[in-house]
Amino acid sequence: MLIASGMTVKAIELYNSGGKTSIYQLMSFTTGRQPTVTMSPIRAADQRKRSICSPYRPFCGQCPNVQTVNGERHFLSIPRHYQMYLAGLFDLHSGSKCQSMKTTDISLPMAFVHTVWTFKQRFPDLVLLKNLDFGALLVDSCSSGKQAIETVVRAETQCFRFNQAGRNITIVPGSVFGYVSGLHGDSQEALKGYFSSGDAAAALVAADADSTPRNAFTALPGARSQALALLRFLSRMHWQFVTVALSEQDPESLAAFRNFERLALDRGVCLAEVVNIGGVRVENLPIGTTTNVTIVFATSRDAAAYLALTLRSPRKVVHIMMGDSHDWYLHEPENKKHFQGVVSVQPKVSIKI
Repeated sequence: MLIASGMTVKAIELYNSGGKTSIYQLMSFTTGRQPTVTMSPIRAADQRKRSICSPYRPFCGQCPNVQTVNGERHFLSIPRHYQMYLAGLFDLHSGSKCQSMKTTDISLPMAFVHTVWTFKQRFPDLVLLKNLDFGALLVDSCSSGKQAIETVVRAETQCFRFNQAGRNITIVPGSVFGYVSGLHGDSQEALKGYFSSGDAAAALVAADADSTPRNAFTALPGARSQALALLRFLSRMHWQFVTVALSEQDPESLAAFRNFERLALDRGVCLAEVVNIGGVRVENLPIGTTTNVTIVFATSRDAAAYLALTLRSPRKVVHIMMGDSHDWYLHEPENKKHFQGVVSVQPKVSIKI
């Protein structure tokens, strides 16, 4: 923990008279356990007290052009104006019009808000950020890389306003001092590219530990580690010939499959066929498979549609769900009773409170 102690802040007045600029030091403030305040004995000729407002502050009325954004995609943990904001970008919805609720775990956004407010409660005891209040701003990027980038650019360059709990909240350029991202797929890749220089104030929660950049971290094993775990399971069950059902348009599913494909042959597992189930009409997919085991690298929606199709086949097949396909039953709850033998390979999550 870094404690700002011994830092001196000076208040000065610039006075222009006859083309000559005069500087008067009004006071100085030194941080520490016992702050020191020094008032200057030198007084300027003009003793009138002034309050100079920084540009673009909403309470100063310095936002001539304000962009109104969707209040359903921007949230403050406590809706009011703050001096500074820490923005968190998450994929809470998906679809072209941001209309579909995703099955993404909500623990990351909640952890973000909890961490901010825990820090806000602690920093007064540490004499940090004295007289500075900041809020936690959650933004739903709707699983769109374009919207994620637009959110960051807007926060850096434009005043924008949204309504929450009957209040008009205006956020101005420069007041967002950092970003936390827990995005997925294309959204995450787009934001990683934007912050690739490493000098940006962003912490990214990466989905793949194998390709984590310097300013990102992950609590999940990488795609290669998950592929190795799957291969050990197949070896233990003596399943050497498998079929793969793949959502090719989903970056996370494709990355997981590529790692599995590279490692499979060297470990005695043969891929009989790879079926693309993403972005394809269900009736155009083959009903049966040539193997007794199918590994599904897909989104939950694609996996649900594929499993519903397999009900037409009399062949008994073991389905192994990887990644997001684990949540297939959320889209086809009535078919859950027909797939009691589905195997799901998921990272072990240890939660301590």
